[in-house]
Amino acid sequence: METLKLKKGLFGYKKKAVTEFVDELITKYEQTIETQREEIAQIKKQNQALIAENGESFKKLRELENERDYVSKAVISAEKRAESVMEETEQEMATLKANKMAEIAIANEELEKLKEQIASLKQSAVATLKKYEAQMDDLIK
Repeated sequence: METLKLKKGLFGYKKKAVTEFVDELITKYEQTIETQREEIAQIKKQNQALIAENGESFKKLRELENERDYVSKAVISAEKRAESVMEETEQEMATLKANKMAEIAIANEELEKLKEQIASLKQSAVATLKKYEAQMDDLIK
């Protein structure tokens, strides 16, 4: 604030100078108050904008949290389902393996029987051939 420079008169300060000074102070304070009111209005607008932005941010945060929870539940569910499928597959594979092993055992038994039959047929054929050979030898002699 500037230094007070009022002119003095006969009975103190001149009334006109005091009045002009007071008017000048009032004008300056009114300007200051108006400037501050404008700044306050701007700050209120900024505050409202920030509040709205904050609300949107919280809304997006909630949506993202909900999505995260949904995805987490989906992943957990998928993992459980995958484990269940793996267990079922392992059980099916064990059953299938046991069935195939039983089929192989049966096939091996049949193969052994067939080998025995072939050996028997071979012996029978050899015996028959020897018999015919002997008969042919007898006929030739």
